[in-house]
Amino acid sequence: MTAHHPINVLPVDARRVLIVVNRAAGAGAREGAADRLIAELSARRCKAELVGSLSELSEQAAELQHSGELRSVVAIGGDGTAAEIVNRTNSGTPVAVYPTGTENLLAKHLGIGKNAAEIAEIIAGGRTVCLDAGRASMRLFLLMASAGFDADVVQRLHTERSGNIRHESYIKPIWQAIRNYRYPELRVRCARMEADDSIEPPLWSKPIRCRWAFVFNLPKYGFGLRFAPSASGLDGQFDVCTFRRGGLLSGLGYLSSIVLGFHRRLPGCEYVKCSRLRIESDDPAHYELDGDPGGRLPLELTVAPRRLRLLVPEGFSPT
Repeated sequence: MTAHHPINVLPVDARRVLIVVNRAAGAGAREGAADRLIAELSARRCKAELVGSLSELSEQAAELQHSGELRSVVAIGGDGTAAEIVNRTNSGTPVAVYPTGTENLLAKHLGIGKNAAEIAEIIAGGRTVCLDAGRASMRLFLLMASAGFDADVVQRLHTERSGNIRHESYIKPIWQAIRNYRYPELRVRCARMEADDSIEPPLWSKPIRCRWAFVFNLPKYGFGLRFAPSASGLDGQFDVCTFRRGGLLSGLGYLSSIVLGFHRRLPGCEYVKCSRLRIESDDPAHYELDGDPGGRLPLELTVAPRRLRLLVPEGFSPT
């Protein structure tokens, strides 16, 4: 089911901008980016300020949103920073992204670069679009979730993380996972379409048995891999891509097929759409959300319709 979601424009008298900088790594450079953005916004008659903590952000954003003064909360960092801000603010809060992280997949989806003047123009323009988010228990995610080999890599990376994450940071945890990951069987069950969301427990489909499971809200994944190019944040559904066989050779085969764009035609690939699903395993297995560790299975995911309100550049098409 696809709904029409027009782009809306914020009121002209909403001029307050709250800026959050990811201080986990590279804080000096990112605060320099914040200074440039504040200057650019000031030139466009917006009053911007740095927020000292996420707890302060929640309170300030709610107050300014209630009074009609809030133009945007700005996430300076990567996808994890944007996700944290969405989790710390109320539904309907306008969020802008200033990408300074490794992948910046959300910014790529929105067509946003790293130029402070261009981002200030986007914020001043006030064009917003509402997109779906995903919900994992009490945690919202923006882009995707997965269980299997790549979630194990993410867990290893963050266990040993020190400083900013770069593409080369993945080399060691990938090698460790190649040597030690056991590819436990995963079971993916989708809630049946006729199930009433108010019924507990939901009516689950027959399980898809696999070794890799990827769930997409938006059509972006690291390193430019196109698992689900047709995934949409407008349709109220996840795109779920699973692969049946485990092992390094199978993984390399699946990777090649994704790069070449024919993975959905493989007999070991199952691709479905649903708005609610559950991933289980009899053996210990991790999952990740937007490239950050999420925990251990089981995992239940639901679509949060139109939960994201994002500032977008002129010319962005939500379809």
